[in-house]
Amino acid sequence: MLATKPQRIIETTEKAKLDLYRLIGEGYHAMHEGRTCTVEEVRTKLERRKKNRG
Repeated sequence: MLATKPQRIIETTEKAKLDLYRLIGEGYHAMHEGRTCTVEEVRTKLERRKKNRG
């Protein structure tokens, strides 16, 4: 018999979705420009952008 974990529906907030799309977009642009950076560097860059905007 297999034991399975009950699945939970996790609702993502609009802010979380927006952050995810920003990370994906930043990675896409970096890839086309031939840049390499870590995920942490991208997160830091986005955090700085958020602070400057608002």
